[in-house]
Amino acid sequence: MGITFLFFADAEFNNHIGHAEAVCDAIIAADLDLEWSCYLNTIPITLRLARKLKAAGCVQPCVSVVSGNESVLKAFGTNFTTDHIRKAADALHQAGIEFNVDVLVGGPGDSAASVRDTYQLMEEIEPTLVGANLGIRLFPATPFGNAVIAGKFDVAGKLYGNVNDNPDFYRPIFYVSDMGAGESFMEICSSDPRYKLFGYDGFGGVNYKLSNPETREALCI
Repeated sequence: MGITFLFFADAEFNNHIGHAEAVCDAIIAADLDLEWSCYLNTIPITLRLARKLKAAGCVQPCVSVVSGNESVLKAFGTNFTTDHIRKAADALHQAGIEFNVDVLVGGPGDSAASVRDTYQLMEEIEPTLVGANLGIRLFPATPFGNAVIAGKFDVAGKLYGNVNDNPDFYRPIFYVSDMGAGESFMEICSSDPRYKLFGYDGFGGVNYKLSNPETREALCI
């Protein structure tokens, strides 16, 4: 059909590593003349998988690392640590795969200080691009959404968007632990074009609106 690029939008492509390797093997066996990309969980990314991704034509996969701060990762309930992030990046580098990274700014316990931890880790693992979203979208029947509903997090002054008459979170509602975290990430964006804050003008004005539109366009997508 003339397709030359394909993106696997699974959340995430390697959640079942055996299946991920099998998909790569099938693409290699079929000798498909295309490039493709995907979202990757931080674990499991092994050197074996990374080499299969490379051989199958995968380019610039996006790794979901969430944060570079151990306390924030724990608060999110991730099953990986910063050491896992380092090992995943090392495997991709060894396989010769450039990769992007997704982080979340404003999650539970996130602050200007923890954002700097994230920045330092990103400088260490050297992704091609670091994309961030400010604010955590709350969904029902998810661990974080249920924790907020159960009152396990202080949400006073930390919810944005459709905060009234929205008990089931059906309409968009977002949690931001500390707007200083967003300010800190914006400072990073202003000094390094590899860092981007996505969705800049979204969800009820919670994101910043810079006074200079040209600067805003340069820093954010």
